[in-house]
Formats: sequence, C-alpha cells, structure tokens
Amino acid sequence: MAIASASSFSFPAQALESENQPYFIKQIEKDKVLAVSPNFRGELTQTSLLPSLTEISHDYHIKGAKAIQAEKLNGKLVPGLIVYVEAKSPTTESGNMLANNF
Repeated sequence: MAIASASSFSFPAQALESENQPYFIKQIEKDKVLAVSPNFRGELTQTSLLPSLTEISHDYHIKGAKAIQAEKLNGKLVPGLIVYVEAKSPTTESGNMLANNF
C-alpha cells in the first residue's frame, strides 16, 4: 500500500472536523485508516498534529501511525499523519465503565 507517497489530502469528506483545532481527521478506510492534515490556521508541523492522536484514541484503538509529507499546488510540503486504527467495541467500553463504577 503506497499511502506514504500520497501527493495530496483529497480524502473522502467524511471527517471528524472542528475549525478550532489545528488539524482535520478524515477517514480513508472506515474503522481502519485515518488521515490527519493541518487546517492551515496554525503551525504546519508534524508536532502540531500530534494532539489528534489523543482525540482519535477516544473512539479507536491506535495500532500505529506514520508521518507523511504531501506536496501542495504551490510546491510547499505539508505534514500529515496516517493513523492505523481499530474500532473500540461498545460492549467492552460500557463493561469497563460499569466495572469502574463499583
């Protein structure tokens, strides 16, 4: 799979986006692969994308992540992350919450 050589962030519009955050999280493959790209309002660094991993971990188990660089039309390199995930089981999560309440 040649995801790391992606030349742009033109992924499906099904996104977990917030204009207040320095990044956008988009699904590439449902419950398996997510892409994180900057929203261009803040720093364009890999470090500015790292908080997305905390947000992603609320809904998914993170199996791995890969830093990528994408070239935009103006020739500028833009950082990104490809995050490999696994959906959390709703029954497991609710079971853990019940156990923690006792």
